[in-house]
Amino acid sequence: MFDESALNTAVASVFCNKAAVWTSPAGTVGIMVALTVLPIYDETTFKIMGESITAGCPYTPIAAMQRNDTLTIGAVTYNVLAVTHDSADWATIALEKQ
Repeated sequence: MFDESALNTAVASVFCNKAAVWTSPAGTVGIMVALTVLPIYDETTFKIMGESITAGCPYTPIAAMQRNDTLTIGAVTYNVLAVTHDSADWATIALEKQ
């Protein structure tokens, strides 16, 4: 029988390679995330106008994460804009640099 939970754990252990500290009114929690930073281009000039920043991780440890919490990865602190998750217990966290 296929064990989706075991597969998700294995995938998370490979891709979630950035140590992060999640800070909320309840306190701080250390988590591991996969960080993605993509440029946002102007459609006509192709100049970089900004960045799209997301972090991914298993959902269960961050189920209480909310907008305006912070996530510190390395020396950079980000504001949490939104948290979404899928049926495979994977969360995508939209971030904005402080």
